[in-house]
Amino acid sequence: MIKICYIIPNLVYGGAERYIIEILKYFLLNKFPVELYLLIIKPNSEKDLLQEIPRSIKIKTLNFKSFKFISSLLEINKAYKFVKSNNIDIIHSNLNLADFISCLIKKRCPHLKLISTEHNTNQFRIKTYKSDIISRYKDLYRLKYTDKVIAISKSVRNYLLDHTNYSPDKVDIIYHGVDIKKFNATKYKRIILSDNNIINVALIGRMVEQKGHLFLLNILSKLNKNIIEKYHFYFAGDGIFRSSIENKIRDYRLNNNITILGNINWIPRLIYNVDAVIMPSRWEGFGIVAIEAGACKKPVIASNIDGLREIVIHNQTGYLIDPTNEYKWISLFMNISKQQLFKMGLQAYKRIIKHFSMDKMMNETFKIYQEIKYKDGY
Repeated sequence: MIKICYIIPNLVYGGAERYIIEILKYFLLNKFPVELYLLIIKPNSEKDLLQEIPRSIKIKTLNFKSFKFISSLLEINKAYKFVKSNNIDIIHSNLNLADFISCLIKKRCPHLKLISTEHNTNQFRIKTYKSDIISRYKDLYRLKYTDKVIAISKSVRNYLLDHTNYSPDKVDIIYHGVDIKKFNATKYKRIILSDNNIINVALIGRMVEQKGHLFLLNILSKLNKNIIEKYHFYFAGDGIFRSSIENKIRDYRLNNNITILGNINWIPRLIYNVDAVIMPSRWEGFGIVAIEAGACKKPVIASNIDGLREIVIHNQTGYLIDPTNEYKWISLFMNISKQQLFKMGLQAYKRIIKHFSMDKMMNETFKIYQEIKYKDGY
């Protein structure tokens, strides 16, 4: 039996958070020889996400507050006591704050094994990395204490090796997997989103700069009226850019062509009911939404960037468009047909089944847990 404690800043709507939830549920459902714990650093988690955590998992929520030194030290000490009292074998951390606190815990527990999953390649961070003292310090700390880093794609691994001092043998690639049963279209009733002649498209993700909402709105504003009327877009998600997005929708007079759904807990049903998923991202470590779309037999219209290139095959399972070339995006919207999208969706499904299954991801993850735990004979 391996005791594993997952540490994450909080449970909000995002790829890293969904990754943790799916791991916890899968291990329990398939009766792996593990005992699972969850440590949440901040108290502002989404209630419906907390409710997804199986009751058998012991959860500890801290009240960590950035820039409050004494309070932060006390909360970190609580995290240490939680790990120590439960005789945890492995900490699996996700995202920077969790990585940093995990390193502090391991510093006091030398025999504890530490795994970190790297989820993203922040292109803006790459540009400023040499002058970003804080980022460099965090990476040096993680380099010292982390036993293994899981990169969710080749592009993430390349980023780590190019911009940090991790050795190649310390960074393994494990692609995100998708639960095909969860996204099985036969489970979801067809709902009429709009006229059957309309091409329905979903953009699923946090409303932040990375996801490219404003870029997409700029493209849509340049389409002729007879073209834009062929489409209806559904934005699922929320975030700091929401007010800017709503303002642009009004400014561009796209109210009749875009529906903002906010955070929803019926993503599979939404994907099943649209014709395609769009990801105009500025950067991505991987792109979980892309494999979820494929699991629902839907193609992806995506920026031609690292991460998404590893999932989408241009003109076969979707489209990869240069994120700097507005003309190519406009041209694509002028020529898409429902029939093309349907055929691509079938090819996308075949690719997801072969390369991005949840079973594959979880078996590879558990193998790393076993290797790390017994590496030094403990």
